[in-house]
Amino acid sequence: MGEINKTSCAIIGGGNTGIPACFANPSKLIGVILVSKNFVLTKAQVATTLLTTLLEATHAARSLRIYPLINFEELSNDATEDPSRQTLGYGRSVMIREGNYSWQYRYLDGGLCLHNQLRLFNNKKWAALFVDSDGLLIGTKSGTEDMKGIPLEEFYAEPWRPSNGSSEEARYTIMVQFKPEFINEKIAFVETQAEFDIVAEVKGLLNLKLESYASLNAGLVKVKVSEVCGGENLYDLYENSLDKTAAYVIKNKETGASIPVTSITKDASNKGFAIQLTTADANYPAVGGKLTIELAAPSVLKAAPVSMAGYEGSNVLEFTR
Repeated sequence: MGEINKTSCAIIGGGNTGIPACFANPSKLIGVILVSKNFVLTKAQVATTLLTTLLEATHAARSLRIYPLINFEELSNDATEDPSRQTLGYGRSVMIREGNYSWQYRYLDGGLCLHNQLRLFNNKKWAALFVDSDGLLIGTKSGTEDMKGIPLEEFYAEPWRPSNGSSEEARYTIMVQFKPEFINEKIAFVETQAEFDIVAEVKGLLNLKLESYASLNAGLVKVKVSEVCGGENLYDLYENSLDKTAAYVIKNKETGASIPVTSITKDASNKGFAIQLTTADANYPAVGGKLTIELAAPSVLKAAPVSMAGYEGSNVLEFTR
């Protein structure tokens, strides 16, 4: 029974301090996977389909996609803020707030082309999953059993710095900033090394571009497919993939209706593909009308019969009849 003017102070204490025989001890962080703040890995997905879930999310539509960057070379700067304290008039010092983590990581692979892609992520709100050198995937708790990305206060790909010609390569650096609670008392992690190689398996998409090398003639469109970075023509690697109708989306520009394909012929001499459209189809544009052609969505390119994982088209070609 309670009593007036009597305070009951329960002695709860902190967490227990025994040292287990096996414990998590994150190693050096070698990468980050940028995700939306709504991205969640459920307990069931982690237990049975983690790799499949990550690969599908890498190839998903933009609003649902994740973006792996697992190629860090060093922690170039730990600018984590010091805790803020206040000293009261009688001398007591009290904690006001913990400082945010602020880590800068450097990478080399991908160079300037990748870095310009990463700068498109600046000034937007992202969450992050970190990957350590032992394959530990680190996030934060979602509820009691699921895992989500760590909400970032800021992601920033800094302007690149050139090599000095003697002692330092060009410098490509990204910075992540977030509140400590998300990977301390709210940390969630899963070991992946025993199941799959996350560095080798989970990669970001490469941008592709379509180029025409002939004008539209009697429904015949001729295109080449190459990487945006480096300009490598993909004919030799994927001639038996890019000759599939599923690899392309062709529409009447004015109506948005799909135009069927009669056939696709490989053009080895030009390292391209001749796409014959069905001119008798009602959606084929009238004289003076326009049609567009672009590569299919990443999830379609990844699946059979195209079977080209890891790519996304970056442009739309336009032809006038």
